[in-house]
Amino acid sequence: MGRRYRISSAITLSYLLSTLLILNGCSPTLSPSAVHFPITNGSHTRLPSAQQRILIWGDPLLARVANEWLRSHHYSNILMPPQIPYLPSDRQVALAAAAEVNATFVLILEREEL
Repeated sequence: MGRRYRISSAITLSYLLSTLLILNGCSPTLSPSAVHFPITNGSHTRLPSAQQRILIWGDPLLARVANEWLRSHHYSNILMPPQIPYLPSDRQVALAAAAEVNATFVLILEREEL
């Protein structure tokens, strides 16, 4: 009887300790107050400051999502052409359009076809 009680107590104690260790490893962490980057397959070195003029160039659906994300992160000087008469992937045209509207940052968005 005493041996079973000790084995049962040891199993219960090890179960409780392992549960505490697992739960401690899963504790939520507070997110930093810095700007969060969206998950993309593109590349960037840094985001512009909130005061810089940003031109969003590309697919209209992606442009709306990017516009919403930028505004939710306190970017207010966002420029979006009403219609892009050229191919959205034409970077030279995007840079020329940015120069015309004095944009200091161009966000070129392309949709991958699967």
